[in-house]
Amino acid sequence: MSQPSLLHVTVPPLLARLLSQQLEAGEEYQAVASAIGIHLLNFDLFISSEAQRQQALWRFEMRDATQHDVLLGSELQLTVIELKKADRLGQLQGAPGDWVRFFRHWQEDSIMAEVTHEPVKKAMGSIRQLSADEEAQRLAESLERGRINWNLSIGSARREGLEQGLEQGLEQGERRVLQRLLVRRFGELPVWVFKELEHASAETLETWADDILTAGSLEELFGR
Repeated sequence: MSQPSLLHVTVPPLLARLLSQQLEAGEEYQAVASAIGIHLLNFDLFISSEAQRQQALWRFEMRDATQHDVLLGSELQLTVIELKKADRLGQLQGAPGDWVRFFRHWQEDSIMAEVTHEPVKKAMGSIRQLSADEEAQRLAESLERGRINWNLSIGSARREGLEQGLEQGLEQGERRVLQRLLVRRFGELPVWVFKELEHASAETLETWADDILTAGSLEELFGR
């Protein structure tokens, strides 16, 4: 996110929607999962005071405006990390600190050598593979174009009231795209792969699309 104003305009409605989408008419509220947003900013947002300039990690919750210790549950939360400030201050340790190093210094081997968080190390491995493998770069570009087209189509469909039908159609399209990418990476596909693709949810398809760049075999990708 590059524009400070977008954070205030877009994030609260998105979090509220994540919460409301869990509910259907007549459902009870006990099983609602928390909607937690995590936003990494490539600019300094809170700089009005010295105290703000010395803090890079922010957690926002629903509290009373007068009695700040009165919290209205934890179902709606927003965490903001100002990457430049976090890097400069060096306040974040462990996994959060490793992610800051990744986003700020991924091209600096001496700094990345200090990273111990496995997901960050996996992300670095993906970047190195993309840098060295032209075919992997093409696969990544295809995946990104597919996601952009998906988001644009869904946004248009919501405005026209056609979201449910289009999502089903796009899910089938995502299966076909993923199938083509699998063939390009692993060659001819066995029958069990087609069965896996046919019965997979949209979330599972997206996970496989992310992991296709680093998986060494079909068995590794599909967890067999």
